[in-house]
Amino acid sequence: MKSTEIKFTAIPSTEEVKAERDRLAYRSRYGRVLRSTIYALVVVAAVAVLLATLFLPVLQVSGDSIRTFCCWSSPTA
Repeated sequence: MKSTEIKFTAIPSTEEVKAERDRLAYRSRYGRVLRSTIYALVVVAAVAVLLATLFLPVLQVSGDSIRTFCCWSSPTA
């Protein structure tokens, strides 16, 4: 029969447990901050697109209004 050895590991000290808890808390906090930053940037981009489509078409040049500036002679058929 095959003999198996049980290896026991040392119990971590309270400082090690506290350090690991702090590391995990920092990681969680970092993820939350990163997510909220990305969400805020997406919202700002969406608002910018909405404002651009609602208010900037006033500045849009249509095809007929530019004809007097770009085509001095009448078009030939």
